[in-house]
Formats: sequence, C-alpha cells, structure tokens
Amino acid sequence: MGSRTRFARQALGALAGVAAVLVAEVVVLHWKLEVQAIRLEDHARDLAAQREAMVRVDRDGACAAARAEQEGRWVRTALREMGLAVARNEALRRRDADGLTRAVERVGRAEEGVETLLRSSARGEAALGSSLRDLARQADAAREDALREVERLTRRIDQVAAAANEAEGRLLASEATLELARRYLAEDDGALERALIRPSVQVTSGRDVGSGTIIYSRDGHTYILTAFHVVAGERETPSEAASLAGEDVGSGGAPRCTVRVYDGETLGGSSFEAEMVRGSRDLDVALLILDSDRDFPDVARLAPRDSGDGVGVFTRVYAVGCPLGYAPLPSMGEVSSKTKELRGRNYWMINAPTIFGNSGGGIFLAETRELIGVLSRVSAYNNFINIAVPHMGILVPIEPICEWLDKEGFAFLGQAGGDGAPVQGPEPATGVPAAGVPVAPSYATSCGQGPPPAPR
Repeated sequence: MGSRTRFARQALGALAGVAAVLVAEVVVLHWKLEVQAIRLEDHARDLAAQREAMVRVDRDGACAAARAEQEGRWVRTALREMGLAVARNEALRRRDADGLTRAVERVGRAEEGVETLLRSSARGEAALGSSLRDLARQADAAREDALREVERLTRRIDQVAAAANEAEGRLLASEATLELARRYLAEDDGALERALIRPSVQVTSGRDVGSGTIIYSRDGHTYILTAFHVVAGERETPSEAASLAGEDVGSGGAPRCTVRVYDGETLGGSSFEAEMVRGSRDLDVALLILDSDRDFPDVARLAPRDSGDGVGVFTRVYAVGCPLGYAPLPSMGEVSSKTKELRGRNYWMINAPTIFGNSGGGIFLAETRELIGVLSRVSAYNNFINIAVPHMGILVPIEPICEWLDKEGFAFLGQAGGDGAPVQGPEPATGVPAAGVPVAPSYATSCGQGPPPAPR
C-alpha cells in the first residue's frame, strides 16, 4: 500500500513538472510572437513613412509611383508573410494551448487518481489497523488459552508424577513386604519362637519381676541383658518423671537374682541363679551371668550398633517380656519416637503393648528379628494409683548399650553373630583359664579393677 502511494505521488510530481515546462514554452513563444509582431508593425510604419516620403518626393514621377507600387507589393507581401506568421503562431498557440489543456486535464485526472489512491490507502490502512488489532486480540486470547493449558498440563504432570512416586513407594513397600513374607514362609513355624521367645527370660529380684534376654551362651558361659532397676531391687517407677540418678555401680557385693529360662525342655521353664557382673543405674542396663555351665542354643542376635540409622517412626518391632510374671509373651507394634529425652539421655518409644514385668525385656526388629533395644520402663500417670499406658513403652536403643559394653570390657558381646559366636577379642589377662573362655568377674572387679577378658 505504501509503495503505490509513493508511485502516485512521484507520477503527480512528474506531470506537474511537464505542465510547468509546457506553460513556460508557451509563454516564451507568445513573447517571441509579440516581439515579431511589434517589429513587423514598426517595419510597416517605416515602409508607410517611406512610401509617403516617396509619394511626396516622387509624386510627380512615374518612377516614384512604380517604386511605390513595388514597395506596396513588398509591403503586401510582408503583410501576407506577417499574416501567415501570425496564423502559424496562432496555430501553434492553439496547438500548445490544446496540449497544455490536455496536460492540465491529465494532471487533474492524475490528481484525482492520487486522491482516490490516497483515500483507498487510508481505508486500507484503517482496515489493516483494525485487522492487526483483531489479530493482536486473538493472539492474546490464544496466548492466555495456551498458558492456561500449559498450567493445566503442568498440574496434571505433577499429579501423575506424584501418583507415580506414590505407586513406586507402594510397589517398593509391597516388594519389601513380599520379600519379608517369602523370608518368613521359607522358615519353619518355630523360627520366630527360637529367635524371640526362647532367648527371653524372667528375672526375679526380691519381690520384683522383670524380663531379660540371652545374648551369649558358649562354653558354659551365658550372659543376659536386662534393666538395672530390675536386678538392683529398685521397684520400677513407671512415671516418666521417675529418676534413676547416679553413676555406674560402685563397690560392694554383686546383686544376685533368679532367672527362669524357657528353653522348651520343661513346661514352666528352668530356674537358675545369676549374678550382675556389670550395671549402670544411669543408663538403666545390667549384664548378668548365669550360674550354670549349660549352653543354651537359642540366643538373641544383637543388631549392629549403627542399625538405628535405618530405623524410623513406623518401623515394626516386637516387644518380648514376662508381663505380670507370665512366661515370655510377644506383642507387636511400631517405633513411635526416637527423641524421648529423660535425665539428659535420649530414649526411643514404641507402641507395642507392654506393662509391668516387661521391663528389661528385648525389643526386636520385625524384619530382621535382631535385638534393637532393652525396655526400660512403661509410661504411666498417677491418679491415686499408678495406671500404666501400655502403648507408650520407653527403651534404651542398641547403640548406647554397645558403647557401654565396650567401655565395660564386654565388646565381644556387641560383636556376637546370630548364633552367639563372638568375633575374636583381645588377648586375655593373666589368670584366665587355659580354655580362654570369659570368666564371671566379681562385682567389685567390674567396678574398678579392669575389664574381663574376651574369649578367643
């Protein structure tokens, strides 16, 4: 549209230039004709004057008349020539005037065409502007629709991704459950009993009844892990605010207790005397050695000390103990907290049902059946009497127990395998029996005269 407008304007300029040149030429031609006419008139007057002079001079002579006649012919000839020139000039003027008129008409028609073209161009520009505005509005609407569609698709993709992640999590959980089920189905029906029930024992000290777990039994030496307050005869105070203040046990006679082992050979279990060889009132754990040279085949497997990193809230566990003096009973639940602070120490909590008598009993991981901690106490609230809250058991996790065993010289117990066989320990001290098995050090020895040897 712009190029057509420029062309029309250029054509109009060219026509205007041609018209101006033609007008200039006509003006010059008219000026020349007028000059020539003036010259001819002057010449005619001169001839007339000469003729009159000649008539006056030669009036009487025929020669004068003849010359006058001749001059008259000359004048007539000149006048005819002047008339012809005037006629030619008039013809030229009319022709030029006609050409100028036609040029002016062409210029007028060109101007009208240019005006029409300009009006068409203006209408086209207006229509183009309207079309461009419509296209811009349509583009904006399409862009908004596209953005809304992208947002919808993004939300849908996020939903699909979340659903995929959830499905993947469920699939992994299902695979883990199936693997666990396959593992359980691959074992015989008595595997759980041998791994959880038979290593669990009943510990009686005075009038108090608690629980414990066999963690080592080889070469006539059987070690049992339990809670300190059960062996020391300190009646369990179930309130979380109860304090077992104090450092590790000092000098004096080693506390003794009765341990009932449920190995399946007798209906009600077999009773043995036991002695506490290590005990920590602050940690509320104790290590017993059984007064028997008998080896028990079913021993609890201790979880690796760093296994707590893989345990979280909702990890399934078994709590096994002797509640209210009964034979070992299992209950199932989950880890409900790993950040329960009491007396400056961190404990775990489980929601597996426990009650008085479960103290000192083992807490086992359901998946691996490894000992992950020792139940320290049962939560309760005081309302004239202590009322237990069975689903809020508090336990000592395996890591501080292993550290305590290392500190007390029983690191080999924390390194024992699933069958109770220890990893090679340090060289025994002087006075160890030739067989190299661990001895039962006296209570006083355990409190300050050096650690006992580890078996070789």
